[in-house]
Amino acid sequence: MIQKFKTSEEYNNYTDSGTTLHSGTLYYVEDNGSMHFYTNNIDGEAKVYNGGDTEPVDDYINFIEGDITTFRAPKGATKIGNQLLYNKSGLVSVILPEGVTSIGESAFGSCYDLTNVELPNTLTSISADAFVSTYNITNIEFPDSLTSIGARAFQYCSNLQEIILPDSLTELYAAAFQGCSKCSNLKLSNSLTTIRNNAFNGCSSLTSITIPNSVTTIDSSAFYGCNKLESISLSNNLNTIGNSAFQNCSKLTSITIPSGVTSIGENCFKSCSALSSVTLPNDTINIGKDAFNSCNNLPTTDNIRYADTYAVVMVDKNQSTLTFKEGTKYIGSSAISFNRAITSANIPEGIERIYAGAFQGCQGMLSIELPSTITYIGDDAFQYASKLASITIKSTTPPTLGSNPFSGTASGLVIYVPAESVDTFKAASDWSSYASKIQAIPTE
Repeated sequence: MIQKFKTSEEYNNYTDSGTTLHSGTLYYVEDNGSMHFYTNNIDGEAKVYNGGDTEPVDDYINFIEGDITTFRAPKGATKIGNQLLYNKSGLVSVILPEGVTSIGESAFGSCYDLTNVELPNTLTSISADAFVSTYNITNIEFPDSLTSIGARAFQYCSNLQEIILPDSLTELYAAAFQGCSKCSNLKLSNSLTTIRNNAFNGCSSLTSITIPNSVTTIDSSAFYGCNKLESISLSNNLNTIGNSAFQNCSKLTSITIPSGVTSIGENCFKSCSALSSVTLPNDTINIGKDAFNSCNNLPTTDNIRYADTYAVVMVDKNQSTLTFKEGTKYIGSSAISFNRAITSANIPEGIERIYAGAFQGCQGMLSIELPSTITYIGDDAFQYASKLASITIKSTTPPTLGSNPFSGTASGLVIYVPAESVDTFKAASDWSSYASKIQAIPTE
């Protein structure tokens, strides 16, 4: 069946009257010659026909010929099809009736003139790229029925003023709101467990955020480049903070990492240039390469810049003395690297982890002593310390080794360990390749 309307106004009056559009019926508006709605008798999906075609068109939409300023989905529709009005110029308003449960991929993406979007209380999912680059939207109200927002769904909606996510939302996919640079107010759903890659990357008007206690993981670059962000309250149940998660948040002044966090990713807080206070958990955590690099406002003690118990970097690498403050647990990646003035170092008790490249290229170093508390020696930790001939390890348990921690050291390198642990070290999988170099610590 085909039902025709002479004008868009006639069609709108028909749908506004409460009449339900029938499954299997093609509704046709004559005044633009090509605006067709269809309700599929199987799944109720709203599709667009291309000027008299008998099969619905499901890919690119420069199919609606003529000017359309308002799109009103049929009352019988439950789904909005993929790319329904993708890149449609002149479209100003989208009104979706109650009954619609999902919006397809790229349905209204790159509709640069779109300013008004009305979503129904039945909507549960917004698919990937659904409104990508619709940069004139300033406000959108998400219904309490919504459970999922797809990847890049609102990416580069650069005039969106606020993002209020209902507690019904359980899935927020990668880059969902990336580049929403005018957004100054963000409320996250209390049902989210993961904030995915780039979710709010480049939301450069945010000044504060609260991560709800439901969140256990913040993925890579989630808040990268939020350069007005001054304060962050992290979830008490957080386990993992991904690579570059808060990199280039240049106004951030302090951060407290909750006690349940076990991993901070590479570059996580890199170039947070205002950061002056960091609180790390008491329990040992893994801290990725360059996690606090270029955070030049962090406090310095005895020529070493610290993020709490993490030694970030030796400020003057021409200094020949090396002293770590009491309570230091971690020597950061590249922290002492390429200091050619140091000839020996006694790493104090309490230090547990030496990260990647920490002493790389320290060509004047002849010997080093590691404490009984040491548990990890990272990738390339002493690489190219070409004169390093003696390493003493007081721990009776072989520390975990990264890749090539001693490559490029002196050819006659000797690794001294407690006498009772010589066989244990030689048999350990990380240490077996150094078995010929391992000896008991000499007795006095």
